[in-house]
Amino acid sequence: MKRLLLMWLIAVILSGYVLYSNVLTAVSLSETLVADMVQGKSEIFVLANLSAYTSSTFECSGNPFVNASGGRPGKGSLACNWLPFGTIVKISGYDGIFVVDDRMNRRYGYPHMDIWMEDKQEARRFGRQKRIVYYTKERVNE
Repeated sequence: MKRLLLMWLIAVILSGYVLYSNVLTAVSLSETLVADMVQGKSEIFVLANLSAYTSSTFECSGNPFVNASGGRPGKGSLACNWLPFGTIVKISGYDGIFVVDDRMNRRYGYPHMDIWMEDKQEARRFGRQKRIVYYTKERVNE
């Protein structure tokens, strides 16, 4: 049953569409992401609500140059309240990986994620998007 469900999910993703809230949403996937999915490297797929943030006092509580895990935010930083720190995340349409190292306001739960960006205008252009993300149980520094 699990294998049949996985095959169905891959077929749906490869066709470029995901059924979400009774609406067919077009999803652009990179070839690398699809290859990883087919090889079974991923554990969990989620259609996430993504937004972007920067290191400004208006957007952060406390020191904007220190994230919730104690490090400095930078390229690949991801704020997420429902995954543990160190979780490795891939986002459809983006090369590279993200690591959960920050938290959002507690009113944002599943399936919200916030991508750190250096430039406020870039973050505004990003806006809010729905994208397929996948993550493994593997953690950074384990």
